[in-house]
Amino acid sequence: MQRPAEVFATLRKRGHELFQSGLTSAATLKNLLAQRPLRSSFAVCNLSTVVKRFQYWKEEMPIVHPHYAIKSNPDPLILRTLALLGAGFDCASPGEIADVLAADVDPARIIYANPVKSHTAIQFALDRNVTTFTFDCAVELEKLLSHPHPNMRLVLRIAPSATMNPWELGFKFGAPAADIQALIDICRDRKAPLVGLSFHVGSYCMTTAAFGTAVDLARHWTEYAAQQGIVFDLIDIGGGFPGVDTTDEVVNAPHSPQLTRHLPTVTETVAPAAQGAAAAAAPEDQSKRPSLRLIASALRPLLADWQKAMPHIRFISEPGRPVAPVVPIVPNPSLPDFDPLHPRDPPAMSPFEPMSDAKPATPVTDQTPMEPEDPRCHTVRYYIGDGVYGTIFGPTCDSLDCILRSTACPLAEEGDWFYSTFFGAYTAAGVTHFNGINPQVIYVIDPIHEPTTEK
Repeated sequence: MQRPAEVFATLRKRGHELFQSGLTSAATLKNLLAQRPLRSSFAVCNLSTVVKRFQYWKEEMPIVHPHYAIKSNPDPLILRTLALLGAGFDCASPGEIADVLAADVDPARIIYANPVKSHTAIQFALDRNVTTFTFDCAVELEKLLSHPHPNMRLVLRIAPSATMNPWELGFKFGAPAADIQALIDICRDRKAPLVGLSFHVGSYCMTTAAFGTAVDLARHWTEYAAQQGIVFDLIDIGGGFPGVDTTDEVVNAPHSPQLTRHLPTVTETVAPAAQGAAAAAAPEDQSKRPSLRLIASALRPLLADWQKAMPHIRFISEPGRPVAPVVPIVPNPSLPDFDPLHPRDPPAMSPFEPMSDAKPATPVTDQTPMEPEDPRCHTVRYYIGDGVYGTIFGPTCDSLDCILRSTACPLAEEGDWFYSTFFGAYTAAGVTHFNGINPQVIYVIDPIHEPTTEK
């Protein structure tokens, strides 16, 4: 496992271009636009954010080794950064396995965590020495056993109790309570290489109790398996953890573009700041999602007690949002009457007011944002790249590609730039190549992680 500066030095030696970030998102983008002649939309990925989030996870849950759920953001440099930091990886398909192996990851650090796989997919993994698989039914178990391998390791995924989460996964994956004993017994009788259990409480988990109940259930069945002569050494506590805990990031924020004058102009998508870390320690409010810190404080004593009773148990997890960075999406709006041969002159430079962690930013602007009742808010459209932002569209020609409707924003001119300080996990993973539009990603790191400055 390398230190952050060593990680980024390694990436540069391998030919990856890393720019230095600014004190604010706007400063970072201003620097990038000054250094590169960018004329089309791009995303900015701060790899230092990946490092900080990975370190934060390790601080809060030191005995739970993260296996990054790459579905949340499969960016190649994010994978390489996490690989150099020592992370494991949760893969759900041959394609994801290939992506992780391309980042020079030891196959032993991969868990094939999709409980339903084709014979072809199973053999693909085994041919590449990926040997840890999940299953949740007898049919899948038999399918796996039909591919004998001396190093195969099987993990039974169980369905936790219903949690009332917005995105329950138990209805699709996980052995129901009525089937768990029978599946363990089949493994005993077949001498299957069953080595542990996994569960997932669901995305956007609304309570820490869901994690505690799932841990208790998994421990119960671990003890039952031991009575059958099956000693588990792996417990996967899954995902469902929040991606934001600190004041410098934004949670569930509405996006309201503001126009800020730069060289060239930058339009910022402003949003309320997240609550501070101190709020994470407050008593749990069932109407809000608990923070990672609050979940960790509930899980640590449960897992420590379990590990004390069974020292051979190793805990892993499948975090996506807690590790995947917030990626500002920076579209270059093209107005319908855009003339590429006669672009307008850039505006005079104005000072920029840094974003505040305590309140929405108030950027310097020479135009007033349209109010929601302004009829222009319902009629003005800005073309982003080759596509549209009054109503905010994505860049494809599909009318369903609409980001926000009737959004309060200033009137822009050709050559102005928009950016958002927060899009969150799964944004990059959900990018479409429809209409032949391909995303461009620019990577930055914080000055503190430069090889010459890190101590």
